[in-house]
Amino acid sequence: MRILKTQIDGEAARLPAEEVGRAPSRAGAGRPPRTAPGPGKYRTSTGASHARPRMRPVCWCGENDLGPYSEEYRLCDHCSTLVSCVGLTPEEIAVEDDENDFYGKDYWLTHQTEELGHANIVERARIDLHERCLHWLRAFASYRLPPARVLEIGCAHGGFVALLRSVGYDATGLELSPWVVDFARSTFKVPVLLGPVEQQDLRERSLDAIVLNDVVEHLADPFATLECCARLLKDDGLLVVQMPCFDGASYADLVARDDIFLRLMQGKVAEQHLNLFSKGAARLLFERLGFTEVHFERPMFPYDMFCFASRRPLVRQPADDLPDFLGKTATGHVVRALLDLYAQFEHCEADRADRLDMIHVLHASLEVSEADRADRLEQIHELTATIRGLQEARNPLHFLARHAEWMVQRLFRRVKRLLRFGRAFNRPAPPRRDRA
Repeated sequence: MRILKTQIDGEAARLPAEEVGRAPSRAGAGRPPRTAPGPGKYRTSTGASHARPRMRPVCWCGENDLGPYSEEYRLCDHCSTLVSCVGLTPEEIAVEDDENDFYGKDYWLTHQTEELGHANIVERARIDLHERCLHWLRAFASYRLPPARVLEIGCAHGGFVALLRSVGYDATGLELSPWVVDFARSTFKVPVLLGPVEQQDLRERSLDAIVLNDVVEHLADPFATLECCARLLKDDGLLVVQMPCFDGASYADLVARDDIFLRLMQGKVAEQHLNLFSKGAARLLFERLGFTEVHFERPMFPYDMFCFASRRPLVRQPADDLPDFLGKTATGHVVRALLDLYAQFEHCEADRADRLDMIHVLHASLEVSEADRADRLEQIHELTATIRGLQEARNPLHFLARHAEWMVQRLFRRVKRLLRFGRAFNRPAPPRRDRA
């Protein structure tokens, strides 16, 4: 039996390769999330696919009487979590055969490009560094400055682990595909554990922070996995989670407004997104784990939530402290420059968004103005038609009035002639003069 040996801060973790399981995880492997082999299909350990049976889902909170929501999901009324009824089983999630299992090597390469239309893991290793990895680093450092021991579950290509290590953190990744583990180790020269976190030989209360970016929604039992993470964290340890955020809207409302969240829960994606949490459900999950302090930071994507949870009060470091700790390492200066560029990029994006909002406002005002102009033009046309109708109705009457006036004038002239003739007829004859 082949033994895979990994190292984290001097602690050896020996794990049989044949016993490696899979709690689906990623860090910057591309959005929207991964899809299954085909509509209504799922892949077996031999690579074959067949019609996917529907399950009676049970929510992570223990509630099994779930209400209807959509064709693929049921809604837990107790905690407002969407639970997939077509999700992958724990056996399907596991990676035992890297060449054939769903989350094996092919998922990170051809599946990303051919089925999702996204960059594969090789390209993501470059793209993510100046996008989401910088976003995560800035937020993470505002809550926990180095030195600190950090484990990223679902590190994918290992770029975020490398970025953490470059500024002074003792960071290690964890993945479930042997091929991805080898890729991260060779690409960024970072330590990466292989296998589920539950199977790692790590001391309890030995970590300062555990990061799960785009992972929790894929877990078959998120409470059990995070409970294991809670045991590994120190009393003041930090649990960092990024995952999709269900806002509580009805499915009909999502469809009516063509919400981008639909991309995370329709068709084949529903087979992988087993639990879609609302903020209330996430807070309840953390509280049950003993993390009473929960802060929600601005996520990288508008359809996500970005949570920082701890058993102790969370204190956000002043932004001015970040440049100081970055200047303590040689690579920190480079990262600081990247963060400055990222801040400028965000400023430009915010300005672009504001201008776009203004364009939408002006466009809406223009539409209102155009509608008002159209209404007034229609009124003008109606009044013009009314005037023309009145004129057309007035013309015959006007002709009759003029004709009557002409007849009256003619009659009056005749009467005058008759009167003159009458006066001339009745005038007495002048007296005759006798001739002498």
